[in-house]
Amino acid sequence: MALIKCPECQLEVSDKAAACPKCGYPIAVDKKVQTIEQTGKKYKGMTLIGFFVAVLGLFSLNFSIDLGLSLILVGVVMMFAGKIGGWWHHS
Repeated sequence: MALIKCPECQLEVSDKAAACPKCGYPIAVDKKVQTIEQTGKKYKGMTLIGFFVAVLGLFSLNFSIDLGLSLILVGVVMMFAGKIGGWWHHS
């Protein structure tokens, strides 16, 4: 708690006070808390690229089963890594 001067009458008033007790000038401003998602774009990008790699793996199953399964596996691992990384580094 700090004492600040009232801009109207120059009386020292608590910064927690709603208004100056002498002149009634409003002191405390209603500060709303804004929550911002702080998960990095790196993890969102990794999840998105993993999704596209997995979809590419589904399409490539028609040509080569080994390649298709490998791409699906890599894509799913990338998606999970992106989700876990975003969760781990979320503040």
